[in-house]
Amino acid sequence: MFNPVIIGAIVGQSIISQFNRMIGAIVGYVITTGILIWGIGLYNDGYGVAFFGNNISQEIFIVLCLAWYGFNTWEFIGVKKVDDALKKGLQNPVLNNPEVVQFYQTTMRCWAEGQLNHINSAFQPEGKNNFYEKFVAAYPPFEGSALDVLFRQFSPKEGEFMVGIGDDDKIGNSAWFILTNQRLIQRDGISNNFREIKLEDIQSLKSGSKEGEMTLITKSGGEESFSKLGLYPKDEFITKLLK
Repeated sequence: MFNPVIIGAIVGQSIISQFNRMIGAIVGYVITTGILIWGIGLYNDGYGVAFFGNNISQEIFIVLCLAWYGFNTWEFIGVKKVDDALKKGLQNPVLNNPEVVQFYQTTMRCWAEGQLNHINSAFQPEGKNNFYEKFVAAYPPFEGSALDVLFRQFSPKEGEFMVGIGDDDKIGNSAWFILTNQRLIQRDGISNNFREIKLEDIQSLKSGSKEGEMTLITKSGGEESFSKLGLYPKDEFITKLLK
C-alpha cells in the first residue's frame, strides 16, 4: 500500500515547483512530514509501506523520508541563492545608465512589434505583456551575467536590442554570450575572454563545426573561431539574423 500516495506526492510537488520553486520546496517539507507521520503510524499498527510494489522496513522508510527532506533543503537553498542574486541584480548601478534603460526599452518595443517573429514567435507576447520593471526583473544584469558584461564592458549601441543571452548559472561569473540585432559578444573557452563580432561584418556561419566550437566567416574572407564553448547561440538564430 501507499505507493500511489508517494507517487501522487512527488507529482504534486513537481507541478507546484514548475510554477514556484520556493513554494514547491516548502510544500515538499509539509508533504514529507505528513508522509513520515502517517508511515510511522502504519508501522506502529503492524502494517507496512510498499515502495514500487516492494515492502520496505521502517528504517529504510525513515531514511527515504530524510533523503526527501535533504532534497527539499537543497532546493530551498538553491532558490534562496537565485532570489538573493535577483535582488542584487536589480540593485546593479548600471540600471541607472540612460544607455541601459534605452536598451531595455528598445528590446521591449522591438519584441512587441514582432521584429523577431522570423526567429521565434515567443518574443512578441513577452515584449507586449510586460511593463518595464517586470521586464528588467525577468532579465536582470546579475553580477557576472551576459547582460552585466554587455553593460559594463561594451555599452549598448543606438537601436540595439537583445536577441539571446547565454548564462550557465544566474550567480557568479556565468556569462558565455549575448546576441543582439547588431553584434555577438562571445566568451572563448580557451582564453576566457569576450570578443565582439559585428553582424554586419559576418558573411555566414561555417558549417560542420564540432560541439562546443563555432566559426564565423567574415565578409573580408577571414574567420572568427571560438573553442571549448559552454554556451553559444543556436545556428538558426545567427543565420536568420544575418538574412
